[in-house]
Amino acid sequence: MSTPIAVIIPCRNAAPFLAEALASVAAQTRSAHEVVVIDDASTDGSADIARAAGVQVIRSETPLGNAEARNVGLRATTSPLIAFLDADDVWLPPHLATLAALLEQWPDAGAAFATCEVFGSGTGLHRGFLAEGPPQDAFENCLRWWVGQPTGCMVRRSTLDRAGGFDPTYPVGVDFDCWLRLAREAPFVATHAVTARYRRHPGQVSGDGRRQTAMCWRARYAMRDRLIAEGDPRAARVSDVLAEWWEASCRRAWDAGDQDSVRFLVSIPPRWATDRPAVPQWQARARIPAWCVRLWHRSGLGVTWQRLRQ
Repeated sequence: MSTPIAVIIPCRNAAPFLAEALASVAAQTRSAHEVVVIDDASTDGSADIARAAGVQVIRSETPLGNAEARNVGLRATTSPLIAFLDADDVWLPPHLATLAALLEQWPDAGAAFATCEVFGSGTGLHRGFLAEGPPQDAFENCLRWWVGQPTGCMVRRSTLDRAGGFDPTYPVGVDFDCWLRLAREAPFVATHAVTARYRRHPGQVSGDGRRQTAMCWRARYAMRDRLIAEGDPRAARVSDVLAEWWEASCRRAWDAGDQDSVRFLVSIPPRWATDRPAVPQWQARARIPAWCVRLWHRSGLGVTWQRLRQ
């Protein structure tokens, strides 16, 4: 007997896309047992579109935000497996079957991820940073990278409950924070098969990259502080990983001539590692005018310096 699956679709003013998203749910080769659309105070008739498709609709008259809308969907469903679909994205027909099979094959895995194809105003693949094969400890990957889109993910309810669900205090970066907490609870499993399509368009919430980056660092710091408070032996390792990742991020921005990103990263330094020599060095570099940095790179001196460092 197949494990029941709940599909949770948070929706705020997604009328141009919602019917296509729901049609992709209906076209799955493995049917969901529950499909719920959380209409987050939409003003464009999204709820009517969802009702016309014959799915459960929960309407909030006041804005909940993406995280709390998903939590509402979790409380309204009971299935052991949860698949998330953003209202502006779509699934390919084998999506639910592919991810559910992985979680059924590997009962110790807390989440399964597939590759998303980007469409709309962008192209490419969101493959994440997980290898195919048996379940893997994804905790350090989640510290560094955004390991997958919600549209390309299926989670085990019991693991998500232990992780605490989605944190509504995050305006963006909600899934980064959730995957990090989820990875602490259980290993992840992944396929590189493309089973979903992630739409890029001007109105999407995740369009502000700088804000997303800030929220990712907030989630990293919160995890490090939680590990220390709970006496988790991984706390020291996490501190080192995050300090190194911050320094590497500064280096990548500098080598790309992106002085705005250098300044932004310096505004959120690894606050437990201010004695590291790299911190004052990057603070000094952040004060260099952007035109000087551009001239440095255009002159070829930047490339020469990189070779000397190697």
